[in-house]
Amino acid sequence: MNHKNQLMFAGLLSSAILFAPGVSYAGTSEFKLTPYGGVDFGMQNVGFKAGYGDNVFKKHLPKGNLFAGVKFNDYVGLEGGYETTLQGKRDVRLNHPYSYLGFNSIAGEWLKIHSKTKMSGFHLGVTGDYPFFSNSLSLIGYVGIKKTRLKLISNIYQDANVPSQSAIDELNQNNTKTLFRLSAGLQYFLNEHFGVRVLGSWENTSRFQPTDKDVMFRAKLKNSVNYSVGFVFK
Repeated sequence: MNHKNQLMFAGLLSSAILFAPGVSYAGTSEFKLTPYGGVDFGMQNVGFKAGYGDNVFKKHLPKGNLFAGVKFNDYVGLEGGYETTLQGKRDVRLNHPYSYLGFNSIAGEWLKIHSKTKMSGFHLGVTGDYPFFSNSLSLIGYVGIKKTRLKLISNIYQDANVPSQSAIDELNQNNTKTLFRLSAGLQYFLNEHFGVRVLGSWENTSRFQPTDKDVMFRAKLKNSVNYSVGFVFK
């Protein structure tokens, strides 16, 4: 399933969950503030466009998410938190022909590269629950934004110890953007206070593009998906 279809599917599912209170369920739509919190662990899958980082940077980054929220009834709530990935490191050797961040090689050329990738940021959004199975199991959805900081570093080595060139400045990707996020998944409460959840999310990380097209080295991102398993306490 491509990113466009993923977005459409997540959007339809999230919308269905968020507007679900208009339908009659086994739960209650009475106003009742219920605070909750928890932690998620998962994998952030970051895509790069061909020739603009796909052969340089690590694409699969372990991540953690600390979150807290409040439910207004059985169906609708507000959730925020902070999410960060571990720093992904990658060492590669590129032999001709190759493209290094938009720069095409010439015959006989090769590069040894050490790169680092990291994403982090705060997020806030509206949540929706569709409870069933005696209210213990729910379909859950999330529509919100994430203030995301992306850090990319790429160093070129021509011997074992000394970098001959660093692309940290020319990449111009150590910056922050507000991204749109859609999430959908399942949540199951083992008892009144403790539950587990599984989520899949989509983010428009393609907003991270070079701000100066005249620089020699440029990274270009695709939209991304991530998956997580978490624990919920209320």
